[in-house]
Amino acid sequence: MTEASYGWRLEAPPSRVIDAGEFSGLGPWFAEVWALRGEIFYDEGRRPGFDLSGRWLDPDPLDLYSYHVLAHGPRGVVGCVRVLPLSSAPPGLTESLLGHQRFERMLQEIGASSRHTAEAGRWGVHPDRRAQGRHLGCGTALAPAGTSDGQDRILARIGLRPVPGLEPLRSELFTDEVRLMYAILDEPSRRFKGLIDQMAAILGIGRGG
Repeated sequence: MTEASYGWRLEAPPSRVIDAGEFSGLGPWFAEVWALRGEIFYDEGRRPGFDLSGRWLDPDPLDLYSYHVLAHGPRGVVGCVRVLPLSSAPPGLTESLLGHQRFERMLQEIGASSRHTAEAGRWGVHPDRRAQGRHLGCGTALAPAGTSDGQDRILARIGLRPVPGLEPLRSELFTDEVRLMYAILDEPSRRFKGLIDQMAAILGIGRGG
């Protein structure tokens, strides 16, 4: 399978809500993303919270407020990243783990505010494919990253930093210790800036437009 067989697409937040748990009005990619994430996160029973009545799914309501960067292969979605602008959404994973007051103090300590911050998360790649922005008015990106499989180390290698003085937080849903990483988008590391520019070129969007 060649590199040309794959492509990227940016999906804006949906304009309609879930009706009685069905995928009505959300577009077929929603069902694909929920199924893909469910399979990845379930991980052969390691995280049983993603087994919903015999189906591996991750129908997180925060998806309705989020942008999604999707990697497509010949057979459908093979990878995804969710970007949640905190100014227009209910509390994300980070705030849920920290609590509102501690979350706001943390943002102040890194020189950020919820109005200009986005949380990147729910990222995963189909196991068979692991070997291979639109401007949102946000100056800071938060990324809760699991530690047992080394997601935090992966993000550190591309220039994200752990929030100072904040120990990993326990997430029962993911059965993992989650380390909060962050990046100041106006002051990216050389490697992170390169990845941002590369993604913008692939998606056909400008970093400032």
